[in-house]
Amino acid sequence: MGLRSAVRCFQCTAAAWGQGPRAWGQQHPFNSQQHAAQKYLDLLLARLCPKTLSSAGVGGAPLAAAAGMGRAAFATFTPSRLYPKAFKYTTEDAAFWGIIGANVLAALACKAEAPWAREFVMRHMRTSVEALVDGRYHTLVTCVVSHYSLIHMAINLAMLAVFRRTQPLAAGKLLELYALGGVAGAAGHAAYCWWDAGGLRFGTQYALNTPSFFGCSGGVAAVTAYKAVLEPAALRMVGGIIPLPILFALPLYCAMEVKEAEYCDGYPAKLSGAAVGAAMAILTLLTRGRARPAGPG
Repeated sequence: MGLRSAVRCFQCTAAAWGQGPRAWGQQHPFNSQQHAAQKYLDLLLARLCPKTLSSAGVGGAPLAAAAGMGRAAFATFTPSRLYPKAFKYTTEDAAFWGIIGANVLAALACKAEAPWAREFVMRHMRTSVEALVDGRYHTLVTCVVSHYSLIHMAINLAMLAVFRRTQPLAAGKLLELYALGGVAGAAGHAAYCWWDAGGLRFGTQYALNTPSFFGCSGGVAAVTAYKAVLEPAALRMVGGIIPLPILFALPLYCAMEVKEAEYCDGYPAKLSGAAVGAAMAILTLLTRGRARPAGPG
């Protein structure tokens, strides 16, 4: 008798609030938050438009319609905390993280205990005057994703990531700037070493012992210079508290020099890459407003 009395009391209470008895069991595919919100809405609308107002015609119909619209809205309501929006992985993200991954793998190969991995990186992913004289021209391309020092790699990739949202680049444009700037940086480093060793007078006699080149500094400088020309007033907050203007970060980055026992990464590579990025940005500005010719037909 106690259970029946409790059920009868619940039905009477629901009828007093303007809600008829409902069937047992789950009536709507709601989660706990949706169910609580639905009950709150029902109670609120029951106070605003009881059945007496609806039957008397004193504004009950509009409020009843609003109640129906509210219930329909809650039927499709989904809390963002429980059902977050799906992250759309774009080709731009794939290009950016592909660059990061390639540099990390090459740096780990340099630090690997396996002799063959380190030997492969040192021979085929490090450019120098000696490598170019020896005919290993592919090192001009492969060196743009290789680092010997993890700190050097972190500095380069941090510079690439800080201004990633400034003038966002399509995947093809990012890879184009990175590759062309990297090759220009490697070639600029080799040319500077050859000239500094008296190449104009002695040829490669003394240039073969000049430092080699590792790193993506030329590609990073090209991407940053491209964005600096298109948006010179760009400003990023490092750590949320330190403002970093792009016109201050780029010269500071180009002036940095990293020297290790195996290689040297100085301003010739960075300035060569930055020159490529600035030239491509100027070309973009000159051709941006030019109308494309109409196609046939």
